[in-house]
Amino acid sequence: MSGKQGKDPDALALIDRASALYSAAPGNAQAPFRYPVLSTVGRDGGPNGRVLVLRTADPVTWQATLHTDSRAEKVAELAANGGAMLVFYDHMASLQLRLKGTIGRNTDKAALAGIWAELPVSNRPNYRASQPTGSVISAAGDGIDPSGTLSGFENFEVLTFSAETADILQLARSGNRRYRLDILSGAGTWLVP
Repeated sequence: MSGKQGKDPDALALIDRASALYSAAPGNAQAPFRYPVLSTVGRDGGPNGRVLVLRTADPVTWQATLHTDSRAEKVAELAANGGAMLVFYDHMASLQLRLKGTIGRNTDKAALAGIWAELPVSNRPNYRASQPTGSVISAAGDGIDPSGTLSGFENFEVLTFSAETADILQLARSGNRRYRLDILSGAGTWLVP
């Protein structure tokens, strides 16, 4: 975590707790922070949110990567407006983390091929749909290429999220606490929860 100097111990403890939950999520399918809600600005100007899988999380820069189908609505939305928010919640820890920032696309073909090679084989059919995600189909399971003629790689997209602010809310019976960290400067401030 950047900018630790000058922060009070309570703020540091809260940031460290959120950072630990965030960084542990990619390697643990049971971690609540593993499945954040990605919020974007829809092409109609309204909000649009959906749950994605957190693939990588850097607790120092608060950057992350997520996978999606390149034909998904979110990709078109992000091309028009790269502003986004990732929202995480851990019920057991009573902690919410909202990361506000921007998302870009990884266009390095060699890097994408390496990420694809590491992707579990069981996940690859998700990218073999004959139509874009969200298309109307006749029955559940229609539209997926069962024969494997498509590899899925042609539709595979890696999104790179760069956070600008981290808004951390700790719920507690003794009193909720909320802290906003400006990731670029390292400055932060307590907020009314």
